[in-house]
This record gives sequence, structure tokens and C-alpha cells, in this order.
Amino acid sequence: MTLFTTKPSYASAERPVFEVYAVSTSASECAFRFGPGVVHVLVSQRGRVVWNSAECRPAATNEVRMQRGVPAEMSVTWNRHAPYGCRGWLVGHPTGRFTATARSGAQSSPATDFELVP
Repeated sequence: MTLFTTKPSYASAERPVFEVYAVSTSASECAFRFGPGVVHVLVSQRGRVVWNSAECRPAATNEVRMQRGVPAEMSVTWNRHAPYGCRGWLVGHPTGRFTATARSGAQSSPATDFELVP
């Protein structure tokens, strides 16, 4: 899995968008549970998780048939002004550098940095 942000920085009124890609390296077709119900995006600041997309109670996810080298893709948007829980554990209009990763079971994407600016 790989996670990208759609922009390197987001203003306080903007919602960060995360693009998550999964690619099979298997020689034959395989099944993989992929979607917001099983792939969670975690946002951290200074090593502390400040948002977990699982808190937004995403819909159930079906298995995706994957072929080697053909990515499956999903987008996750962080609404920092959503009801408590889904918005995360930040108050006000936080700024600074953040790190995002995608996780599904024991698999994790490399970390991606982005910034929240005033």
C-alpha cells in the first residue's frame, strides 16, 4: 500500500484528502479486502495519533480481485470540523507538520508528511 496527499499543505478551511493505492505483487490474481471499512488512515503529530478514519464508522468492505501491478485506489477525506470522534482529537485550528499512514491488518504504507497552515 502507498498513501499520498493531494496537496503538500492545507489551509484551515480545507479538508486534507488522502489517496491510498494497493498493488498486488503476486504472480496470479488474488483477493484483497480493500476500502474504508478495512483500510484506515491514521494522522499523527509528533508521534501521537490525532485522527483515525476508523472513528468515522466507514461502511463494510468487499473483497477486490487484484491482478499483478494493477492498483486498487480509494480516497479518504479528513473533515476536521466533523462531529466529535470523526474529526479527531485536535481542537481549534491546529497548524504544523503531520504524518499520515494507511493501515490494513498487519500491512502499513510508508509515512507521508503534510502541513496544516493558518
